[in-house]
Amino acid sequence: MPPLGLLIGGVDFRDLSATLKSPLGAVPAVMLRYGSFIQTVFDFAIIAFAVFLLIKAINALKRKREAAPAAPPKPSAEEVLLTENPRPFEEASRRGMNVFAGIRRADETRIALIRQNFPEALNYCRPAR
Repeated sequence: MPPLGLLIGGVDFRDLSATLKSPLGAVPAVMLRYGSFIQTVFDFAIIAFAVFLLIKAINALKRKREAAPAAPPKPSAEEVLLTENPRPFEEASRRGMNVFAGIRRADETRIALIRQNFPEALNYCRPAR
């Protein structure tokens, strides 16, 4: 990490230590080398920050590559009916038309949904014959 060493002024914490017991003859001194721990924590923080920035850059590139969102799902028959005119039979009943007369068998489910969602519609039309 030479560039960082230049940036922080070449500070090295590895030499920091506290002497717990002086050397006696051939027995070396007992020392607590806390500087090595501080230097290791400092190095780890630098490397962790670099890895964080790398992963953040990779995720940003992945977001750019994602395709456009898929088209929304097709609305169900019930949703289509609910978005139409809320009173579909008023106009037909004013003209005196029987709205259920002559409807093909394929429209029976639509009629059932209309009856379920618009019960007031039955008040505006005559029953089918």
